[in-house]
Amino acid sequence: MRSGFVVKSVCKRWLKRCLWLACLLWAGSSLAALPDIEVSGLHSGSTVFIHDRQQVLKVPGDTQVLPGNTVALTRHQYDGIGQVFDLQFSGGSGSGLFINGPATDLRGYVNQGVLSFDLQVADAHQAAISISMACVSHCYPKMHLRELAVHSSPTTWQHIAIPLHCLTSKDTDLTRVHRWFNLETGGQGSVRIANIQISGQEEPTMECKTDDTLATTPRVLNEYWSQSWWLPRHKQRVAQAKDNRFDVVMLGDSITEGWSRAGKSVWDNAFADVRMLNLGFAGDRTENLLWRLTHNEMPRSAPKLVIVMIGTNNTGHRMDSPQAIAAGVSENLKQIRQTAPHTPVVLFAIFPRGATPNDPMRINNEQANQLLIEVAARHNAEFININEAFLTDSGMLPREYMPDLLHPKEQGYAIWARYITPFIDRYVRNNDTTQALAE
Repeated sequence: MRSGFVVKSVCKRWLKRCLWLACLLWAGSSLAALPDIEVSGLHSGSTVFIHDRQQVLKVPGDTQVLPGNTVALTRHQYDGIGQVFDLQFSGGSGSGLFINGPATDLRGYVNQGVLSFDLQVADAHQAAISISMACVSHCYPKMHLRELAVHSSPTTWQHIAIPLHCLTSKDTDLTRVHRWFNLETGGQGSVRIANIQISGQEEPTMECKTDDTLATTPRVLNEYWSQSWWLPRHKQRVAQAKDNRFDVVMLGDSITEGWSRAGKSVWDNAFADVRMLNLGFAGDRTENLLWRLTHNEMPRSAPKLVIVMIGTNNTGHRMDSPQAIAAGVSENLKQIRQTAPHTPVVLFAIFPRGATPNDPMRINNEQANQLLIEVAARHNAEFININEAFLTDSGMLPREYMPDLLHPKEQGYAIWARYITPFIDRYVRNNDTTQALAE
């Protein structure tokens, strides 16, 4: 009896080992079986298009130019390289090149596969360059290549291999992908692309950062359209903060900066007696404001009130998750508290954007706003959401308040001023009108 039991136990152990080994061999053979998918070659079955914001043109031959010369593409054959796409672009954002191919199931590639290509950058100092795939418009996530491109030699080819999981999300449908490659450009520049393929075997040359890491790591705003003014403006504000006393400090992005433009007459009429330092910078995301705060933009003498609104560009530029936006706002409030521990801080909910309640960016901002309630409480800040004041009963955002469905005009700033007034009265003028507003 005992010997029979031992034999059965040994057999079971060997059976388990054999099954385990068989699984490993099957997995290895499956990985090895993933073929490379040629995207840009002559026999790939793909179709190339160029576009700007207004128009899209198929590239049937070796040359194609958009009307207005905003985008031009030329195909060449180079010895040792193969087919090369020479792309020149100008005229602002929303331009680029994309390649469509036969609908392909890429689910097997997403965990270990890469989108690879060779890149030569002739000029990118005034350009935006990013890569995405498996999408048609509003492509998220994407891999931004501006910093790499700016520091590239115009005569050097670089091999890029981006992990496919960096270019897809949980919502990406990978069962029938036909947009194999999407090169998004903006500003003015010139690049060459060659040997584009989707590979299941190649090692990546780049890593993707999570949105919460991007949103919480201080960074200079490095966009082609911010190069001439962002750092000079920062230096000016540091000088102002060092040498002057202010009643109110306003922190944010272009919506806050707008108090000195579209909202200037509103501020002058409502708060002429209030000394305000406007620290709103167009295009800023949470990490850009955080960089400025960690580089001495807050006044040395604590103001009587700090007002903060930031995060809509995290949605607009990258579609960061609500959790990432909340984490970025939290880091900013933490930094404010380090420099002004006893100053009252008011955190405004991110304003509505997009025409309708089901606009994806509006929804993303509103989900972030729900998280900001707890963020404000954690940093002893007052949270206020005035978004309904901008909207109709059906949730539509009128252009009379925000002509581009993002930035307020004078009427929009008048609404905002109405909700700022009680805090100015309480903390600056020492005349509390908060209860009157509530009634």
